[in-house]
Amino acid sequence: MGKVFGRTWHVAAAAAAVFTLLATGAAPAQAAAPTLNYPCERIAVSSDGNYHDRDDIGASAMALALLAEKGQQSRLVHWDYNSHLGSSNASWEQDMVTATEGTAAQFGYDVGVIFRNSQTDLGRAVNHLKNKIDASTASNRLCLVGAGPMGVVYRALDVSNPAQHPYVTLISHSDWNNNHDDEDNIFNLADIRRDFPQVRYTRIQDQNAGLGTTGGEARWSWMSTSSDPGLRYVHNVVNNIMNKSGDVSDAGMIYYLITGDDAGNATKLRNFLQ
Repeated sequence: MGKVFGRTWHVAAAAAAVFTLLATGAAPAQAAAPTLNYPCERIAVSSDGNYHDRDDIGASAMALALLAEKGQQSRLVHWDYNSHLGSSNASWEQDMVTATEGTAAQFGYDVGVIFRNSQTDLGRAVNHLKNKIDASTASNRLCLVGAGPMGVVYRALDVSNPAQHPYVTLISHSDWNNNHDDEDNIFNLADIRRDFPQVRYTRIQDQNAGLGTTGGEARWSWMSTSSDPGLRYVHNVVNNIMNKSGDVSDAGMIYYLITGDDAGNATKLRNFLQ
């Protein structure tokens, strides 16, 4: 393990917590996930990866590994992917299934409960996110990570209960994601901020500076020989399937939620994951 909050410890702790809850109605103290640096109890993600740019393929796998490293799997309540609406690339769509659902299975996430494919069933993806927004309260806040065009996010907010919006924070880092509005991607960040003013918004610095293409795939080569099969899986996604110079920039938003550091880079992520 090597760390107090290592993945193996948390899988065992989670299993013990379920048994204890069923038997006694109370969870032991160690069952609680460590707190995020950012003030939210739950996390939702909307990512594309199916058109224009393949970076979400590697970033999705890396983000899931980062959450699992700190035992945060239970905080992830929604992830819609392939969220570039309209034009799409079928082979990229499948690569995103591998990057999201495939990686999640490696790290013990509840795949069927969390993940929705916006290309195969947009209505289901929107409704699932809407339900997570509606569940938000002052003690059960939602951090919504915008890792793609904002169309799915807008649609979910539009059918959700406005009374819960003050307990939702949208987080982004990319002008491209914020402003993209071609074809069926008719809603962007400006539309969200205009139409849903009670939704909180946090913009962090562009994560391409530390986690973009600079340094290439060699930055992640250490993962290929990791003793953790999950990290070896992530390496395969980032360096072999994605094939985009090791760009995992959107994963920087998850790193920020966990650590409060919005200047992530390959060295920091390696130290975090090892």
